[in-house]
Amino acid sequence: MEAEKIIQGRCVTPSDVALIRGLLADRPPWNRTRLSRELCQRWDWRNEKGRLKDMACRRIPGLWMESFGHPFHLLETFVERQRFRGTCYRAAGWTHVGATAGRSRNDVHATLRVPVKDIFVYPLNTDFRQRLRAPGSSRFEGRAGR
Repeated sequence: MEAEKIIQGRCVTPSDVALIRGLLADRPPWNRTRLSRELCQRWDWRNEKGRLKDMACRRIPGLWMESFGHPFHLLETFVERQRFRGTCYRAAGWTHVGATAGRSRNDVHATLRVPVKDIFVYPLNTDFRQRLRAPGSSRFEGRAGR
């Protein structure tokens, strides 16, 4: 039986890991940000100001690798440009890499308009570029249309 792990003050049990596996299996298009938010909402995992603890991901890569057998090397987030400036992300060392085109991934007919968002990334390793380029680094590798 897997041991419990403490992440950002929360005891993550084997049943929690099973929940994560189930979410990944049931919702393959979800990215890490969406998965993190869903878990924080289900667990009602909040910081002292009442906000979701979605930055707990700093310790999750180790647990992720142990539990799922594949790593991730770079985090990304989107900040709605009209509402926010991304100051917290910049102060925390995230890098601004560009902006979205103001379209949704569900916009197959190029007619839906959504707010433009700034894109920030946070590398978890200094050699993240080489790791991302390495064969077998993507769980989608070899799947048609990806």
